[in-house]
Amino acid sequence: MAARTSVPPGVPARPGPRGGHVLLTVLACALQALVLFATFVMGLGWGGVTYAAALVQAGLGFVLILRLAARGRGLVLLVPLVSAGLTVGLVLTGTALGRAAACGDAERAAVEQLAPPPGTTVEFEGEYTEGCVARTRTSLSSQVILEHYEGELTRLGWRPTPDRHEATVGTAAEKDGISLIVDINTAGEGGAETLEVVVDAGSGTPCATNTVDGFLERTPTTAVEPGTWAVLVSTQDDPASVAIRDSRSAVVFEQQARRRPETSGGGPRTDDMPDEVETLRLEEGTYSVECSPRGTAPTRVPLRVTWDSAAGAQQDKDVVVRVFETPEHWR
Repeated sequence: MAARTSVPPGVPARPGPRGGHVLLTVLACALQALVLFATFVMGLGWGGVTYAAALVQAGLGFVLILRLAARGRGLVLLVPLVSAGLTVGLVLTGTALGRAAACGDAERAAVEQLAPPPGTTVEFEGEYTEGCVARTRTSLSSQVILEHYEGELTRLGWRPTPDRHEATVGTAAEKDGISLIVDINTAGEGGAETLEVVVDAGSGTPCATNTVDGFLERTPTTAVEPGTWAVLVSTQDDPASVAIRDSRSAVVFEQQARRRPETSGGGPRTDDMPDEVETLRLEEGTYSVECSPRGTAPTRVPLRVTWDSAAGAQQDKDVVVRVFETPEHWR
């Protein structure tokens, strides 16, 4: 005889688990995990109290999902949606607070008397730990922009700190514990541009110079703008050496060239750029590039450093001015 079970009177029967409800709970947890991950990634460049609050609420979302699931509530999918909305709100709040703190009264006061380049308008905004930042696009030449800012900084008594700017063309200075950096970039480019020297004794141009842009596109050139250039040396002849000499024939740069993998076209691979390259400050004037493959006489080619170089004159410029409290390790 089959055993029978009965439920005592007055005690409601507990419903068994429903597959659809379990699926909703799993989906809600997966969505909440995405919210938590996105909050963490955004916080890598955000930080602060609002970031901590966003992380906490994203973590507590899992607790709320499990509590609602245990009670059989079908509202679990609303939790990640509300959590995502809270994260966005905290991001906007943190951004506003960060900008206000980064661009403080001291930084603004330090540059209020700094006139912008002719025909441009400069408005400073805070950018987290970057301080006060102003970005301007202009058709003025790099020479005009640089000479303008150097003249203004000198007039206002700023102390030059030329090694601190990051772009090929730029300037930097410090005054009363406040640092100012001006980076002048060709439109869409950032950081120091690269001057490449290619040694190939077996070709018609055994010593060739190129500029390499941010997309690793090479442009043959014999003239570049003055500034701080990253110098990349590559070779089809192993081993080889490269030297750059100034107008007095003094060596200002020297490096052993290493053979790099070839592309199907026979040239060095554009995606084989090293993580770090040496930089060289090129002043206006005439230089010579000397390539010396093993067993072959050195070849010299001229390199003009001039503000009239075609590459610099034909493009608009993005001018980035940053003003911030001088870090302790710079003092």
